[in-house]
Amino acid sequence: MYAFDTLEMLELAEASLVKKAENPKTPQGEVRDIQSRLHECRRHLRMKREDKFRKESGISVRGSDDYIGAGAGDYSFYYGYEVTYCPVKSHKNGSLCGEKDCEKEEWCFTADKDGKEIARYRTSELTIGHEEVDQMLILGMAKFIKENMK
Repeated sequence: MYAFDTLEMLELAEASLVKKAENPKTPQGEVRDIQSRLHECRRHLRMKREDKFRKESGISVRGSDDYIGAGAGDYSFYYGYEVTYCPVKSHKNGSLCGEKDCEKEEWCFTADKDGKEIARYRTSELTIGHEEVDQMLILGMAKFIKENMK
């Protein structure tokens, strides 16, 4: 364990380690290279397991920090930035909102069956105090099930 008297000393030490780690000829660089290769191997194996699961079960999940989607059989569900709504008619459902600094654009949840959209809900129709994409997907799926499984 190291003790640093100032933040500046800590930053200098960290910069030195980063520099050594970026040089593949140093032990730190070799370790970083090995860690990177192991990370890639783990990612590749995880992707193979996910692909096998997807093929065997018919269930898929995909996502990032600004979208999330899930599929089950003939149904697929999505929430994120790719599907938007804007009440300003000249913006053509949000496609021009970014160019015009429009603050009325909303992301949407969609439900599809056999590749055709069967439900769409705006964020304002789903929000209960949070807007994390995974929570919004679950809220959209719950609303879809409630409205369609009567």
